[in-house]
Amino acid sequence: DFKTGERIVTLSGEAYFEVNHNNQPFTVKTEAGDVKVTGTKFNVKNRKNMPFQVALSVGSVSFMTKQGQYEMKPGDVITSKDNVSFTKSGINDATLGWMESKLIFENEELYKIILALEAQYNIIFEYDTKLKSEKLTLTFNHLSANQAAELLSKTLNSKVIVK
Repeated sequence: DFKTGERIVTLSGEAYFEVNHNNQPFTVKTEAGDVKVTGTKFNVKNRKNMPFQVALSVGSVSFMTKQGQYEMKPGDVITSKDNVSFTKSGINDATLGWMESKLIFENEELYKIILALEAQYNIIFEYDTKLKSEKLTLTFNHLSANQAAELLSKTLNSKVIVK
C-alpha cells in the first residue's frame, strides 16, 4: 500500500521490478543498501549466503550504501559478497536468466551452484561435499529440481539427490 506518498519495499530474496514513472520515488531496501528509482526495470538479488546484486535493464537508479552512492545506467551490475565492498560490471546472460527458468554458471564452485539451485527450487540437494570446490560450467535450461540433480550427477560422476 503506497498511500503515504512514498513507495518503499523491503526485499529478502530476488525480484525483478518494472516501476512506472510518477512523482513518488520507489525504494527497495536491502541489508546491503537502498535502491532508489522513479521509473525503470531492474533486478535485485538479496539472498542469504549468496552475493548481493543490482542489475539495471532500463532507466537509471541510485544505489546508496553506508560507503557511498552508485549511479547506474542500463547494463550496469553492482555486486558485493560482503555488503561492504562493491564492484560494478556489465549484465551478461547469467544475470537475468532466472526469469526464463535458465541458470547459467561459468567456472563456478559446486557449493555455490548448489546454493543457487536450492534457492531457485526451494529445496535441499544432497551431494558429496568433498566435491564442493569443483569448478563447473553448466546451464540449467527449464529443468526441474530432479532433472538438475540428474545433470549434476552425470557431470560429477557422483550422486546428487533432491531431499
